[in-house]
Amino acid sequence: MALITPIKTRVELALRRPVASLHEGTHPAIHIGRSHEFHDLREYVVGDNIRDIDWRATARSGQLLIKRYTAQRQATLMLVVASGRCLAGLASAHRTKRDVAIDVAGTLGMIATQHADRVGFLWTHDGDVRATRPRGGVLDLERGLQGIVDASQLDAADADLPLLLDRAIQSSNRRLIMAIIADDIDMNAVLEAKLRRLAAQHDVWYFSILDALPADLPGDVMGIGDTRRIPAFLRKHPRVREEFEEQRNARIDARHVALQRLSIRHLEVTDDDVVRTVVDAVGRWSRVR
Repeated sequence: MALITPIKTRVELALRRPVASLHEGTHPAIHIGRSHEFHDLREYVVGDNIRDIDWRATARSGQLLIKRYTAQRQATLMLVVASGRCLAGLASAHRTKRDVAIDVAGTLGMIATQHADRVGFLWTHDGDVRATRPRGGVLDLERGLQGIVDASQLDAADADLPLLLDRAIQSSNRRLIMAIIADDIDMNAVLEAKLRRLAAQHDVWYFSILDALPADLPGDVMGIGDTRRIPAFLRKHPRVREEFEEQRNARIDARHVALQRLSIRHLEVTDDDVVRTVVDAVGRWSRVR
């Protein structure tokens, strides 16, 4: 499992202390009623369900006793990845945005798996939406991540985030955690409307994979969508660098305002200790529930 194994190791190192799960996940909780695992017995009180009375224990003890169980509550995480040619671009001088997206998705998936939550995938591949059923295994995580890699090559079609969000809206009537992983794109009215509808149904998290600044890259740079090259001397000119930074910051600010308005938790991700950054974000978001 070439993709998930190194992520699993880094997640385990990042989780040196107990942390909250993605949502509710698997948390032992004592309650009265039928569930998965027997916990203990206690004396009957008025209002308890008589079906939970343990008659044999009652006969032995001479007191009316009922069974208590440990409830197991599972969350379902859907990794919604806007895969395509855009993710083949660079997030840094050394790694592509596809690599960063795999780190984000794999980290979220491993946290969920460690809490016995289920994980599914939605992603785009050459104009179509692919999906996997939510499952709980590491092997299923590996297969989903490989699907994203295959769909995010230089010769792939562009991502279609509106189409992907439509599929996410239709994917389940149950409340899920929808973790959207997308390129550094402009937020517009169409996307905001779809995100508003998705957030009304589900708990939505949004991860933006930021482009590398051209001035930080070595040599000449060629755009993903065309064959024009930007020579290094031009990219490193102070005014050109300033314009690139202004444009990126404007996109980030507009996205921040829109997602704040929709009460969607969001994170801008660079190629800088991705696993730790995502683990810390999940910890913060879980604590404020």
